[in-house]
This record gives sequence, structure tokens and C-alpha cells, in this order.
Amino acid sequence: MLEHSELASALPALDADPLSESGVILMGLDARRLLAVLGVATLTAHPSSALLLVDEAAHQGAACIPFDAAVKAGAGQWRMHRPALIAADDGKPRSGAPREAWASAYAHVVWTLDRHAAPTILACLAAAWFRREEINEVVDEQY
Repeated sequence: MLEHSELASALPALDADPLSESGVILMGLDARRLLAVLGVATLTAHPSSALLLVDEAAHQGAACIPFDAAVKAGAGQWRMHRPALIAADDGKPRSGAPREAWASAYAHVVWTLDRHAAPTILACLAAAWFRREEINEVVDEQY
């Protein structure tokens, strides 16, 4: 059982940015699910809504968009934005701390792409950028 001090350090701060917490969750998704969330990102106003939509499609099999179609749409989004993200990469090592890694990836995406793009798309692209090796493998091999 976790001691109180261990539990407190594992939880996010009360004033933590909700988008940052969503980003940390997105970074932990498997590659296909993350691509699916990116694929439906234009349909929702917040990453958590996109994730719920994808979960419904994956578990129920019948939603407003089939899971495989969402993954394919996400792969298209990734292919469209990947060249600009690669070109702007400074090659600095990434942090292993999830919230620091998220902040770095999100800053890279926002700096590289249109800062006025939908937050859901920026968040999904940041998570995909953090996981780019795995995302590239799935996109290049399957889509």
C-alpha cells in the first residue's frame, strides 16, 4: 500500500493544466489508438472527448466512425504534419518525466505548426511527436 507521501507525489498538482494531463494520457496510448484519436481530433473540442469517441468505436464496433477509419484518418494527419515537425526538430534529447516530456513535445508542435489550430489536434500531434518512432513504424508499415 502506498504511503501518504508517496501517493501525494504521484498525483498531479491541483492547479495542473487539464490539457497537460490529457497529453500525458495520450502519450500512454498504444500507437493505433493514438492515431485513431488524432483521426477524430477535428470532431471534438478537447482531447478527452476524442478519446471517448475512439473508445466507443473500438469497444462497440459501431460508432459514428469505425475504429479502422479513424486510425487511417490519423495516419493521414500524421503524414501531413510530420515533414514540418521533423524539419523543425532541434535534436535535443527528450525528458523521461511524462509532464516534462509532454510540455516539450507540445511546445515543439505549437511552435512548428499553426498556433491557432484546434487544441485537440495540437495535443494529439504532440503525443504522436513524443512517440514518433512507434507512430512512424505503424503509419509506414500499415497505412
